[in-house]
This record gives sequence, structure tokens and C-alpha cells, in this order.
Amino acid sequence: MFNKIIFLFAVSIFTVIKTEEICKNGSDCLNNGVCNVEIKNGIKESYCSCPQNYHGEKCQYRRCPNNPCQNDGICESFGRSIKCHCSKFYMGDFCQYRKATACDFMECGNGKCILLADSLELGMCECNEGFRGIHCSIVEACKLDSCNFRGECISDGASSFACKCDQGFTGDFCETQIDYCKNHSCFPGSKCINELGYAKCECQSGRIGRFCEKEDSCSTENICNGKGKCFSTYSGEVSCLCNPGYTGKNCEIDIDECAVGLICGENGQCENLDGGYFCKCDESFSGRHCSIKSEPYSHIPSSNILPIVSAIVCFFLVLAIIIVCYIFIDNRYLTGKYDIDQKSLSLSNAPKFCYV
Repeated sequence: MFNKIIFLFAVSIFTVIKTEEICKNGSDCLNNGVCNVEIKNGIKESYCSCPQNYHGEKCQYRRCPNNPCQNDGICESFGRSIKCHCSKFYMGDFCQYRKATACDFMECGNGKCILLADSLELGMCECNEGFRGIHCSIVEACKLDSCNFRGECISDGASSFACKCDQGFTGDFCETQIDYCKNHSCFPGSKCINELGYAKCECQSGRIGRFCEKEDSCSTENICNGKGKCFSTYSGEVSCLCNPGYTGKNCEIDIDECAVGLICGENGQCENLDGGYFCKCDESFSGRHCSIKSEPYSHIPSSNILPIVSAIVCFFLVLAIIIVCYIFIDNRYLTGKYDIDQKSLSLSNAPKFCYV
């Protein structure tokens, strides 16, 4: 029994030490987050347990009072403003727009499309058992290079095959790229670019559409009311990415930030403005969000001011007497009433306070 207790105690100590090592090397939890260890696929990994007001991988984001972020976006609060941290598949101020990926344009037949290297632009088909090829067609009797990696090799028997070329290529072995610009007419002034499987027009400024045949409304109309960025699609549809503080299809709605929560804290009143807000702070508080407590005004007690003022008045009074006496004596000398040979100066006409 005693040996069993010793063993369990040793295992507990070892687990604590390993947890501390993993947390020290793999995770720096912020804002008083606690590092923990869990096992995923047989590998010990660290993660952060965050306090109530924080979240994120390392507890680095302060929670918003009301989370406006869509599609699992993480909301971070900055007091008067917020920011949505979107997953890699979404974008926009509120993670409302889904990003296009390579898998949106791939046909995988008897398989599924997977993204490569954690990238949205690179994808491939992962074929089911018994299928192979770029698009997971049956190619058991084919060599990998039979169609120059530009098509699907389809077996017609034990030793024969045929190439079903990918869009954009032709020939028995898919060796020739098709020139789609040959029969593609772009709007005058636009440039035709031959891609794999299609041709596209590079439009000049102010034109959109597959053939640049449509005017870009974003360049001719104030679609977003000057409160956002306008985007046009090939179909001619427009959408607005609104500036902070605005929402709506045409950014016509001013967001009432004061309704989100205690933006100004408990020491101020929030006033909604066009495209923003203002915090009117209570007495003794200041700052953009009324978070700075002002120091009380310190003043000299009135009982200490009287001696100081009296001393200053006496000083200037004595100084004035000296100046008046000096001016009087200096004037007598300049007018000749003062005999420099006299040993004494007659001050009979001087003010009484000039006598020494």
C-alpha cells in the first residue's frame, strides 16, 4: 500500500513537471490566463484557459459586450471600437464575406477537394479508393504521364487508353493549349488574356464585365455615400465595404456605438455622433473613455497667503521710496542746484522720507 502511494505521488510530480515544461516552451498565456496541457493524437499540446473577459488562443483579445462578428469571428474590444478577427475562410469588418478557394472551381468526381499548404489558392482532389487522376476518374490501366498531366487517362481495355483533356487543352495526349482569345471579343481598349480553359478581358478603368461591356457604377455613382469602399462584380452588381461607424447596403446607417455597451465606462455619458461617438465625462474624470481620474486641485490656505502678500507689498513700497529719492537728488544735480564742492547736500526741499 505504501509503495502504491509513493508511485502515485511520483507520477503526480512528474505530470506537474512535464506540464510546466510544455507550458513554458509552448504557450505564453496573457491577461492572467492559465496554461494547461491536453493530448491530441497522442501528442501533448498546451492551451490557455482564459478569464471571463478574455478569449483567443493566448487570451490576447478582450471580449466585446455584444459580439457582432459573424461566422465564428473573434471580437476584440478597444474601448470605443471593436475589431473582428476572422477565420481564414472569411473577411470583412464583421467576417460577413466568404473567401473564394481553389476548391470552389475544382470538380473531383469520385473524391473530394482539399486545400494544400493551408492556402486558399492551392487545392487538389483526394480520390476515393479505386480512382485516380486529376479529377478522380478511373485510370487503372494508364501511366501517370500518358496525358502530360493535362487530362484524365481513361482505360479502354488491358493496354489501351484515351485522354480526356482538361479544359484548355486538346490533342490525343492533351499536348496543345487552346487559344480562347481567337474567338473572344473584348470591349475596345481592353486586353484579352488566354487562361487555362477560358479567355478573360483585362478592362480599362471604368469598365467591368466578362467582355468589359458594362460601365463600373462604382466609378460613376456615389454608391456608398462617401462612407465606404465600393466593389463591382463581373455581373454588374455592386457592394460596399463600410468605414468604421457605418453599416447598411450603401453604408447609409450610422452605427449607434452607445448601444453596444459601457463604451465610456461608469464615469461618463456616451453621445452618438455621425460615424462615431463622444464620451462626456463626469466631474473628476477625463480621457477619451473617461478612464483617467483627475487629481484634486491643491491650493494654498488663505491663512498662509496674507503674510506672503504683505511681504510683497512692503518690498515694492520700499523700492518705490528709494526710486523717488533717487530721482529727486538726480534732478537737483542736473539743474545746478547741487554744489559738488559742498561737503553736505541740502535736502531742505526734498520729501521728508528722503532724510537719513
